[in-house]
Amino acid sequence: MVFVTECQSVGKVLDAEVFRITQATLLPLSSKADLELVLEVGKLLACGQFYFSHPNTALFDLLSPAQIHGAGKEQKHFCWNRAMYPYLERFGIDCKKWLYRIICGGVQIHTVYAGDKQAKACLFSRLSCERAGTRFHVRGVNDEGHVANFVETELAIYVDSSVASFVQTRGLVPVFWDQPGIQSAGIEHIRLSRGYRCSQPAFEKHFEWCLLHYGPQLCVNLLGSKEHEQMLTSSYQDHMKDLNELYCADLVCFDYHSNCKGNSAQATMQAKLLPKVQPFLEAHSYYLNIDGEVKKSQTGTVRTNCFDCLDRTNSVQGFFGLHVTKTSSQY
Repeated sequence: MVFVTECQSVGKVLDAEVFRITQATLLPLSSKADLELVLEVGKLLACGQFYFSHPNTALFDLLSPAQIHGAGKEQKHFCWNRAMYPYLERFGIDCKKWLYRIICGGVQIHTVYAGDKQAKACLFSRLSCERAGTRFHVRGVNDEGHVANFVETELAIYVDSSVASFVQTRGLVPVFWDQPGIQSAGIEHIRLSRGYRCSQPAFEKHFEWCLLHYGPQLCVNLLGSKEHEQMLTSSYQDHMKDLNELYCADLVCFDYHSNCKGNSAQATMQAKLLPKVQPFLEAHSYYLNIDGEVKKSQTGTVRTNCFDCLDRTNSVQGFFGLHVTKTSSQY
């Protein structure tokens, strides 16, 4: 059993409050438990990247974006303690009363003012637990179609009983690749660990899953011309060419370092990247609910990747998020 013994409030959204776990105690239920492993799990939970909310209602659930709140859809792939549920349910325990579902990622909640209106500007990043692992050790896709470092990022603005929400995703290139041997600073050694024919089924499963959960996908690949990055881009393009059109996915390649080198990243993305993405953003929109009435629904997502899905992806997703926010604020 896992007990949260210390936590910090991150902020309130509607009738719920979000907390960051800062200390956890684990109680082994078996005398054969590996106590060293138990201590390590406790340290992991206290690292400051795990969150829960109270209460979870039809109006707000930390595991899900605003568009599906109250729809009865559970995003189990973002629930990091979901493995505890079956064991307790087997004994007839109501887990909703005893357990809080936790996410791994990041949460920021800020109060802003627009005239006489008070709003909550929120950023929720939810890391999938389907292919968890540390950098260098877990890369690419698995046989079930889940990729490493898959994150759903939601930018939401709440004003009274109204909400505008925009969701994006990120994840590593969905082919089989890894980084063998010792990695040195600035030099990346990668290999494609499976050939094209062996990778395509997992590639298709990934986009089938994305279509099921998010709708059509526009994939923005930010990899550059370095040998290892070009290898991944070529593989990505080859697989995408043969992807059945029923999966509703397209690929846009934008060498971030080459295009933005020596220039303003924001200005470059505005001039070179946005025209390629704008038609998709306009077609699939964002979620807007005004006083309980749905005015707009988001029907597809932009899936962004670079090598690690970190700095370059952060910059581009921030740009898209601000662009859509400006659009939604004019409604």
